[in-house]
Amino acid sequence: MSIPFTNDRLLSNSMYEFNIDRWYGLNTRQELAKNGECVSMENINCNGSYLFPRKPRKLIKSNINNPQRILFCGENLSYISDGQLFVNDNKEFVNKGDVGNVSSVVNFSNREVLFYPSNSKYNLTDGTLSTVTEYLETGFLETENFEDRYIMSTYRIEKAKKNNDITGYAIYLKANSSRVLNLPPLENDDGTPKLDEEGNPLYGSVTFNATGIPEKLTTNGDYDFDRYNLRLIVYRVDDAGTQVGDAKLCKFGEEVSFSNASKIAADVVVYYYGQFLNDNAKKCKTEVNNLLSNKDFKVWLTNSSYPAPNSCPHIEFACMDNNRVFGVSKNNIYASSLGNYANWTDFVDADGSPKTTGAYAEELYSLGDFTGVYKYKSYIVITKKDLLYECYGNKPPYRTTLSGKTGCIDQRSMVEVNNVLYWLGIDGVYRYAGSVPVKISENIDNLFKNYVGGVASTDGKNYYISIYDGEVKRLMVYDTDTGLWCMEDCLDIVDMTNYNNTVYALTKSGDIVEFGNGDEIVEWEYQTKVFDFDIKSKKIIRNLFLGLFMDSMAKVDVYVKYDNGGYERIATYISTDSTDLKLKLKVKKCNSFSLMIKGVGYSRVNSLSGTIVMKHRNNSTGGIITY
Repeated sequence: MSIPFTNDRLLSNSMYEFNIDRWYGLNTRQELAKNGECVSMENINCNGSYLFPRKPRKLIKSNINNPQRILFCGENLSYISDGQLFVNDNKEFVNKGDVGNVSSVVNFSNREVLFYPSNSKYNLTDGTLSTVTEYLETGFLETENFEDRYIMSTYRIEKAKKNNDITGYAIYLKANSSRVLNLPPLENDDGTPKLDEEGNPLYGSVTFNATGIPEKLTTNGDYDFDRYNLRLIVYRVDDAGTQVGDAKLCKFGEEVSFSNASKIAADVVVYYYGQFLNDNAKKCKTEVNNLLSNKDFKVWLTNSSYPAPNSCPHIEFACMDNNRVFGVSKNNIYASSLGNYANWTDFVDADGSPKTTGAYAEELYSLGDFTGVYKYKSYIVITKKDLLYECYGNKPPYRTTLSGKTGCIDQRSMVEVNNVLYWLGIDGVYRYAGSVPVKISENIDNLFKNYVGGVASTDGKNYYISIYDGEVKRLMVYDTDTGLWCMEDCLDIVDMTNYNNTVYALTKSGDIVEFGNGDEIVEWEYQTKVFDFDIKSKKIIRNLFLGLFMDSMAKVDVYVKYDNGGYERIATYISTDSTDLKLKLKVKKCNSFSLMIKGVGYSRVNSLSGTIVMKHRNNSTGGIITY
């Protein structure tokens, strides 16, 4: 049998040169990633030319208990933990007092720092902390021995269920005389004192609210069997702090008033309704212990019910606007009097017209509560989770318009960088330069299962945002000049701030960290996209080089993944001096490959280049086989 013969010429090998000499940050969408983009990274920065490790960080302070906020009071780095404000004074953090659970901080005319919703103020001149409106602190509830504060008594409930008399017991948490509250005198429109029929001065009512209440301690509802109820016993006192007249049992959030009362005191009471047997007594004490041990438990007092004269509204989020405090809460918008953060009720002048230097209040009727407020350019940006409002004007009445249906989910993520505002929305990160917000997080969205919350800051160029998806926090960095994303790490950040273009973070573990400083040796890594060069067949990778600049004693490990396999290490290099080099990589024949580069210390990745060889031969059928 003769061998088939063909005189077809042998085909030459095909060669493809590739060279990546610019890098473009993170794009987690493998199918859309282009050459120079990484599909995964940790502790990496990118400037549109090179990949390099993030800058080192410096530990400023550690072992902070229950960390909550980080800020600057003037030029002094400060933080809030357990509701207490600590200010760095001569390199030592000093406890200035109680500010509660702070959701918003406002610097007022470089003289005072205001904290909301507690209405506390820190004076930058004398370093003292005080309150705009008074409040009951947890200090008078605390004692080394809880038993010393238990005053057991009976409380009879009339017309209880089934008309049976039930004996209930209460644990009284007695207020100290130092916690006596001074009520504001009411005034007429002309500023004169308001009097009752007998000529006695009238004083404002009060409203108490509480935070950090355990779930089992209900704050409203009817008296019931087997239920714990948290209440206040409020009473008038004289100048000596002695009770005058009958006391009133009040719920939280309930307005309380006394005729001709300039001073009142309040005791916090936990009632247990039902048969108070031994087991129930222990159970009740346990609930009270849990309450007292909760550092978030605060009892706040609002002087008078807003908008009564001299009263203050509840402010959740606030900013400065033309020497006023501009605040929002629930569906309400407020502006304080010009130059006076304590006056929220001088709405009209003597003629009944809106007072141009006075306060302002408005309610918007749309679903959901406000989530943030920010003074941007010449107007105020106000957000809900899915709505954006713009508020115009520099004096009452303001004009508020609905600008878009894209909102912000976390006030702490709102940061302005080079006249552009950035924030975290329901479905990702947005940039806003006026008009319509634009989503910028498509390259990183699939890192997160959901967008639950985020805290952010800036170094003047980059937008740093720690994003929480309900399980993990990831610190992402957006370069506002190049539009590139990078990921640093999963540091559990509670809050962030900046000063002189330096970023500071407060972590869940109680550390204050300064970015871009220190002698930390950074460990980093990144993964390239999968390279198949749009050719679905086996290929030889020849002369593959990784271009690097390495500092002295830096280390680089290179791993390769073939087709659908796992990563295997193919090269390691440790530099003895600072040097530029091309590291030659040996890669096997494959359909596709990707690289993972890991390093310790500073190594700048400059380029990746090589030659792809495609081998061909003729088939007896006349076709071409490619290897």
